[in-house]
Amino acid sequence: MISKNSVWFWVTILLLMSSPKVTGNEPDYDTAPAKVAEYREKALKGDPIAQYNLAWLTTLGWAGVTEDKIKARELFLKSAEQGYNEAQITLADLSISGELNGKYDLPNATSWYIKAAEQGSQLANFKLGCLYLEGNDMFEFFMQLEKPRCSLVKIKQNKGLAGEYWRKAGLSKPKVEELLSLHERISKGDWEANREMSEILSEKALSALKGDMLATFHLMKYKYHLFDSNLQKAKNGDVSAMIDTANSYESPACPGHPEKNSEEQLKWLLKAAQAASIDALYKLGSYYSQNDETENSRKSLDYYKQAADKGHARAMCSLASIYESKEDLHESTRWMIKAAEAGDMASWFYIGHRYQNGKGVPVNFVKAYAWFSISSSEEKEGPDGIARGRLKQLAAQMPPDKIAEAQQLAAQIWENIEKKLSSNSKLSAAEKLNAQVRLDLERAKLRSNQSK
Repeated sequence: MISKNSVWFWVTILLLMSSPKVTGNEPDYDTAPAKVAEYREKALKGDPIAQYNLAWLTTLGWAGVTEDKIKARELFLKSAEQGYNEAQITLADLSISGELNGKYDLPNATSWYIKAAEQGSQLANFKLGCLYLEGNDMFEFFMQLEKPRCSLVKIKQNKGLAGEYWRKAGLSKPKVEELLSLHERISKGDWEANREMSEILSEKALSALKGDMLATFHLMKYKYHLFDSNLQKAKNGDVSAMIDTANSYESPACPGHPEKNSEEQLKWLLKAAQAASIDALYKLGSYYSQNDETENSRKSLDYYKQAADKGHARAMCSLASIYESKEDLHESTRWMIKAAEAGDMASWFYIGHRYQNGKGVPVNFVKAYAWFSISSSEEKEGPDGIARGRLKQLAAQMPPDKIAEAQQLAAQIWENIEKKLSSNSKLSAAEKLNAQVRLDLERAKLRSNQSK
């Protein structure tokens, strides 16, 4: 079980994510000493904006300001009492997190949100709507992760008020109705509706209203329930759910549920592998590769080979890396070419690199150009972006007929990749679909580049 401090950490982080800042002049880590001195001087004279800015620096201990949570709260309070709505919203957030008076104080949060809303703050109206929609649900969810000892002052859900405040925040009537409908589904036990709610709250139209806290909350609830669902499906023999369960034990997506557990991860990967999952074989190779012991290194290599022999492109790429570390460039290049031809995108650039420089294969500019053409895209960074630079280098050294030959070769490679994918009976339908989607996207990029 995670610690109580971890629960408070998550709650506080979510609140800070949604906390307002002064647009354009907000304090940050690198705030100049002269600006800090200006905040101090104006704050002493009662300037609410300066008090608010200084409060944030004092909260975070930035720009050489000594971190002091108590003094920061006093500054937030002075600013809020003078009617500065950004400070009022921050005090409400602190009341929700329990950092203002040691307990979740939703009535106090509501009071400060209302004061800010009365001054026309769309953000405050939006948060009031969220507060009345969720009631205690959000906070009871966090408490259930650790059950900290603290009283929770109740606030009742009120969908009518939630809708009214959301409309004041500028949300359209259809959007309000959609959110309320999703919440109704959630309240009736449709946990998957949490994901839809999170996606809507993350939309650009709502991001300006700091919907990220509520979006994160619903996404966490979705992942929390998703683990339970996958675990039950895995116990009933669903191979995909076995792998998802193993992934959850490797990298928990929600704090406290489940805990990281390598033994459970291995158990479910082995079950999936016994059920003929190629992806599980690859993941077992990755699992054992994390340990440098000779026995585990042998297991890693064995599982990677099993997956590679069944057509798993990433396993082929992993084998190429292993052989490269053993300074066996010939075997490394052989597996890298197999991975590239099987559709592993990470291999495309490096095959071009090896043909350009004669690493493990003879120098061949036509093949290098073809693989760089496949690897290049509109992305500005990473191997894709570097590949475009390599194409320019090669174009300066190749006659037009060789460039045309390379472009034709690239098209043939694409055709071969797709044929191999469609004929690989050892891949599941889901694995083929995922690979085909990736190839379709890359093929579109290739055609776009060749048309330029």
